[in-house]
Amino acid sequence: MIPNQVQLKKKIIEELESNPIIQVACTKLAIQRGTYYRWKQSDKKFSKKCNEARKISIPIINELAESTIMNKIKDGDLKSSIFWLINNHPKYRKNNLNSSFKINKLKDEIEKLKMERHAEIDRQTQMLRDLFDRARKSSTAINNTNEKNDMNDISN
Repeated sequence: MIPNQVQLKKKIIEELESNPIIQVACTKLAIQRGTYYRWKQSDKKFSKKCNEARKISIPIINELAESTIMNKIKDGDLKSSIFWLINNHPKYRKNNLNSSFKINKLKDEIEKLKMERHAEIDRQTQMLRDLFDRARKSSTAINNTNEKNDMNDISN
């Protein structure tokens, strides 16, 4: 084995520990993907180390992807919400429902939640209007009473 090849193999393994995408590692080190796969096939020790390196970095990328999906869900992204539910909630899994039915069901549920939220806002708005009207009527009644008292004081 050529000394430079040994160094390149070590660098590939290091790259794969931080990023599981083989093309990225190969491009960064100016190695053809075909060369990488030939080395993997001919050098079982190298192949095993590459697989182990990717096992280290894949969970990191998965965590990053999950974080991105969570942020999209928090921002109200419907597609991300659907994706998450289909893959993480037994009620929405493919073996329970077909995809178009699931999407329509999720859309219906989201619309229902929006309508409930709007109804609650309308209810609270009406409560505030009623309170304001009562306060205004009470204030008017108090002012009228005070005016009568003032008139009685003036006439006495």
